[in-house]
Amino acid sequence: MFRTAISATSEFLLKYRYNILFYWLSVAILYFNFWLFFDVVERQIATDLPSTVFLHLATCFALSLPYFFVKIRKEILFYILFFINLYLICNLLYYRTYFSILPLDSYTMIGNLGELADSIVSAFHWGDILFIAPTLALLVAYLLFFRKRLVLESGKLRLINSGLIIMGISATIGINLYIDRHEVSNLLSDENEFKYDVVDGASTYGFLHCWIWQFKSLVDTNKEFTPAEKTQIEQWLAQHKKYESFDHPCDSTKKNVILVIVESLESFPIGNKLGGQEITPYLNSLIKGKTCFYAPHMVPQVNIGHSSDTQLIFNTGMLPPHNGAACFKYQHNTYNTLAKALHAKGYNSHTLLGGNGSFWNQGMMNKTLGYDELIAIEQFRDDESYDFGLTDSTFLAQSVEKVNGFKTPFLAQLVTLSSHDPYVLLHNRIYLKAPKDCPPEMARYLNAVHYVDKCLGIFVKGLRKSGVLDKSILLISGDHDGTKQQPAQWKKYADKQWHTSISQTPLIIINSPVRKTYTPVAGQIDVYPTLLDMLGLKSYGWHGLGQSLFSKAKAGFAVNARFDEFGNTAKLSPQLVLHTREAWQVSDLMIRKNYFEKK
Repeated sequence: MFRTAISATSEFLLKYRYNILFYWLSVAILYFNFWLFFDVVERQIATDLPSTVFLHLATCFALSLPYFFVKIRKEILFYILFFINLYLICNLLYYRTYFSILPLDSYTMIGNLGELADSIVSAFHWGDILFIAPTLALLVAYLLFFRKRLVLESGKLRLINSGLIIMGISATIGINLYIDRHEVSNLLSDENEFKYDVVDGASTYGFLHCWIWQFKSLVDTNKEFTPAEKTQIEQWLAQHKKYESFDHPCDSTKKNVILVIVESLESFPIGNKLGGQEITPYLNSLIKGKTCFYAPHMVPQVNIGHSSDTQLIFNTGMLPPHNGAACFKYQHNTYNTLAKALHAKGYNSHTLLGGNGSFWNQGMMNKTLGYDELIAIEQFRDDESYDFGLTDSTFLAQSVEKVNGFKTPFLAQLVTLSSHDPYVLLHNRIYLKAPKDCPPEMARYLNAVHYVDKCLGIFVKGLRKSGVLDKSILLISGDHDGTKQQPAQWKKYADKQWHTSISQTPLIIINSPVRKTYTPVAGQIDVYPTLLDMLGLKSYGWHGLGQSLFSKAKAGFAVNARFDEFGNTAKLSPQLVLHTREAWQVSDLMIRKNYFEKK
């Protein structure tokens, strides 16, 4: 009987040997693609058995199931393989910009692709072809070899095989859940890895679980707070009152507020030189002025929404959600904002943008954040533009005219574009000569910053000439770091040249009531309460989740979207450190459940 079974098995394997080989090569290519993705993003698939390796195999098997649904058209596997190739390449390009996996709702943002074409191309590396190369090789093998040798499988055999695959997938997931049942961050817990780092979650649990988690987040329409969630928020906010302080004697005069958000502006170029030339001569002169408050160590806290997240943080004092861009996913939320606080004081509010109002849903979010008007590219003279919109030279020059014409008092938010990666400037505006050892991407970036510095000079000088600057508080800050493309090279060179390797953004305030260089670490979340403190808006009901930089109680500590900690925590209480970290969870919950609509 045993010999009969062996004989039957051998006969079966011999008959279907090419089917088996073709199927397993397809599965191997799927696994290779996932392995390659995590290897490139430096989140390698762990070698843990059975959990991590088998969970990635479970994803491969689940994707390959259509193979058993067809009797003849076995090339269906190539549709799956090419789809995964494209999916992972898209996610890799997205990761190189946003350090995350592309959310499902971002696939609806197809309108942004045209304006991001250069950035997408610059993020592509020739090595990325490795994703598609094995699929092309198998396709050639299929056309020349396998297609004529594959044996037709009966419906019963295909049903048995697919059943075994499904049982294997179920067993793998079940075993993993059993192993992790006592872990705080297990897959079934609200504190699972996906909530804090989607890439880490996918590398641990596989893309199958990542897609399930993303889909659940996408369709989760439950906007009602549970009693536990309400308690969590209220307790955190009550505790936060102990750490916030609005004790600065503000100026009673209604000063205009001008907020300039500079694309990709980091702190390290300010005050430094490249090849003997000052990188930011105009900003250097502003910082030396008698009315300047300068904070060079602002930790970028943007997440998937990137530049749009900066506007959310500065205007609402909230941190961006863990999953999805708030400007799309939570565009209809109710927020308490700086513009709304100033409206109560008789201010008008305007956003000036040299690009299209549809880009990152600016038109809708501008209204949601309480601004009266969005002045986009259609309201400017298009006398010099590139893929993203107007160059900063014409945008900021024309903005002087528009700002000078605003009814006072006003809030004006300006968003620049020219220093967006890949940092390509029109008309060869390359004024800095980079040393030979400077990485090319770094040289392009620093030249872009140098160019924008000149444009900012034109803008500020125009406001000063008209007298508007004397009646205004001017804030200049970066939206996020600019070292996405070659972080290792950039950090190494920056550390060598300027003794800095941490990506931080500056906050420059001209005509500030407090005039100093603020050296401790701070977060972008601290800009909103600083503005409230500076403008005498303590009575406004929402003070944000950060702390005023003018407060004596301000802690020199911040946490970014990846939960990396910055600053010296040695003298801070563990409760304050935990409180600062928990702000991310509280903010995510408040945004997802539309907290202020229910207040």
